[in-house]
Amino acid sequence: MLRPLPHDLEVGGRGASSGGVGMARPHAPHGGRRAAGTHRAAWARLLWVAAMAGAALLLAALVRQLALRRLGGGGGADSGMGFDPGMSCGDRMASLGLDLDGPGASSHLPVRVFERQSIYSRMDGAVELKGLSLGGVITQGLAQADLFHFSVRGSDVQVAPVLRPLDTPVRAMILPLLQASANTHIQAAVERTLLPVLPPGAIWLQDHRLYHATLYHASSHSMPVEASPDEVAQETRSIRSVTSRHCPIQGVLERIVITNTGVIVACWQVLLTGTEPADLRAALAAALPRSPPRDGQMVKEPSMLHTTVARLLLPPETLHATVDPQAVGNAVRALSSQLCGLTAEFDEVWFVEEQDLLALALEGRYIKHVAPLTCPARDQ
Repeated sequence: MLRPLPHDLEVGGRGASSGGVGMARPHAPHGGRRAAGTHRAAWARLLWVAAMAGAALLLAALVRQLALRRLGGGGGADSGMGFDPGMSCGDRMASLGLDLDGPGASSHLPVRVFERQSIYSRMDGAVELKGLSLGGVITQGLAQADLFHFSVRGSDVQVAPVLRPLDTPVRAMILPLLQASANTHIQAAVERTLLPVLPPGAIWLQDHRLYHATLYHASSHSMPVEASPDEVAQETRSIRSVTSRHCPIQGVLERIVITNTGVIVACWQVLLTGTEPADLRAALAAALPRSPPRDGQMVKEPSMLHTTVARLLLPPETLHATVDPQAVGNAVRALSSQLCGLTAEFDEVWFVEEQDLLALALEGRYIKHVAPLTCPARDQ
């Protein structure tokens, strides 16, 4: 049964989560001049090592800054906006070291990069092969009527989510897109490009503050795995142990696609300076032996990294409105062209307990446990 909600409940992305990090202070040196001299020498060696490590990090940051400036973007934690409109998508990707179509691309890029490219290419061609089918199944076997309802007053249409409480919460590990310059840029581009070609009631826009990429499930709605509060706490510790050994994921948006059921998806590539998603998923699976097998996982492709930004809907019959597949296709292609090359850092994992079905997508109830992605020490 649904257990009482703890104090760190978050509804619609608002609330607080617990957790802290402690740091031990070094003991003061003692024991005479010889000991003091030894400590001074040790500290000098530590300072030299730290300086060298800092120089290496600074060089890596400068290389990334130069690549971003070639795209017309700025620097710092909120970089990734302001592309040079004259650059093609391929040129933007190549500027960041992801030359996917160049003559020597396969010789220096990992195979996972091309796995992602192949997956996204198949997704990109789904509408051309199958057509655009709205009003039926949208995601995970759930139809539009299972997820949304309409309120119509004249030509005004309000779309509201249908929240379904779960007896066994879905427990998922996600990568939230917290970088404001990225999530607000995507949201603005989606609204600017898609809304003009759609009739009222034909779209559900995801909350940009909850944009995320799903990594792994400890329990899914198709294969629920019950867990006591103590077992959830142990899962949280296991997940944090994994994330403490992995660096942030450096994402680069390769394209925007639309599935044949009308889901608008941002598809990410990964810079080589960060963690590979397939490696992180494998580590999470090993740390959570009770989790559902591949058939019970919502993301079945290990290398995939994607974010749902909107869902197209079949408008209410009373409006006698239709969605033009060609106009939508053109808009999605324009959106993809605008956003290709957008960079974003995914620097933490959220372990979420969704109290309602698809809580993150439908602004329902969920509990989050934050697990930062922190690169391990170089000497470990």
